[in-house]
Amino acid sequence: MAIATSGTWLFSSALLMSLPAVTALLVINFAFGIMTKAAPQLNIFAVGFPLPC
Repeated sequence: MAIATSGTWLFSSALLMSLPAVTALLVINFAFGIMTKAAPQLNIFAVGFPLPC
């Protein structure tokens, strides 16, 4: 039972630590998508794809 509790704690801690970064990357990708639709001649995805890496 202690292993299951420890695994649950580890998973929830990792999720809570990664949530701000994942949310920020999601918002940035949505913003790049909107900018690409609004001004396709700027080719924002050429700049935006290297950011998450």
